[in-house]
Amino acid sequence: TMLSQVVEMVAASQRSRAPIQKLADSVAGLFVPAVIAIAILAFIGWAVWGPSPAFAYALVSAVAVLIIACPCALGLAVPMSIMVGIGRAATNGLLIRNSEVLQVASTLDIVVLDKTGTLTMGEPEVNTIDGLNAQGLSIVLGLEQQSAHPVAKSIVSVCLGRHITPAEVSSITEYPGGGVVAEFLGDELVLGSLSFLKQRRISGVPEVERIGTVVALAVGSAYVGHFVLRDKVREGARETIQSLLALGVTPVMLTGDRSAIAEVVAEQVGITEIHAEVSPEKKLALIQAFQAAGHKVAMAGDGINDAAALSVADVGFAMGLGSDVALESADVTLRNNSLQGIEEIIR
Repeated sequence: TMLSQVVEMVAASQRSRAPIQKLADSVAGLFVPAVIAIAILAFIGWAVWGPSPAFAYALVSAVAVLIIACPCALGLAVPMSIMVGIGRAATNGLLIRNSEVLQVASTLDIVVLDKTGTLTMGEPEVNTIDGLNAQGLSIVLGLEQQSAHPVAKSIVSVCLGRHITPAEVSSITEYPGGGVVAEFLGDELVLGSLSFLKQRRISGVPEVERIGTVVALAVGSAYVGHFVLRDKVREGARETIQSLLALGVTPVMLTGDRSAIAEVVAEQVGITEIHAEVSPEKKLALIQAFQAAGHKVAMAGDGINDAAALSVADVGFAMGLGSDVALESADVTLRNNSLQGIEEIIR
């Protein structure tokens, strides 16, 4: 079951060895025989030159050396700390895959955050409908009702809320990252971003203020209307950013979205450094550039396009409702989807 997998992951993490534990084990490998040797020398010294009863004094002295040096404490302290730390994290909804996280996280000085689904909820809501009447909404519903994309789900929800009946469109062809093309009563339908409509040589495409995601409809090569959708900032995101700054950690936004949208979200949460319109490859390159400059970098994300950056970061944080590949690539899973978990891990 999913629960048993989570339990096994936590148990495996508690069994893993942090670099500092390997150092402690190495020291213990020399320390233990040295303490035993000193205890033997103490026994011999008191037995030969000590007062009467010599054997009793020698035995007490040898045992005293063993108790005071206490090599067991050195061997137990680190694994005990790791088990307690990972266990406490798990009860707070923070699933740590590797105990090294507990050692590395305290040295982080940059936290890179994806925007959609990380700083924001990843559930855009329709903010504006312009130029689309009941028939236009019917066509849009017919095009979007089978899509699992968050934008499509939001549009479908609005249409159904207005009791719109979906039009029977045909020959639907999807263009990932652009939109969809279909047919309705002999006319070609185009639904997608403004740039996608322009690529399809649609006439009358307006310039819309791009402070949200714009989805436009064209019928028969002519623009009809559009939706503007905006994503909500995740609850507690601003407070987490302020806490990170107080800890001396610099938050950086890294997103594939447009600069205008990224700047609005960044202002809401208090981030000043923004890298917008970046591909997954550029996300990876930026993480590596920060590391090459001597920084310890964490990455927080939720999507497939974040997976490479999550895996190369010193500590990767994946949102609990993110894609499977992101969850597998990260070191820590934020099961409750709260960014506060990043601050908790660092502390």
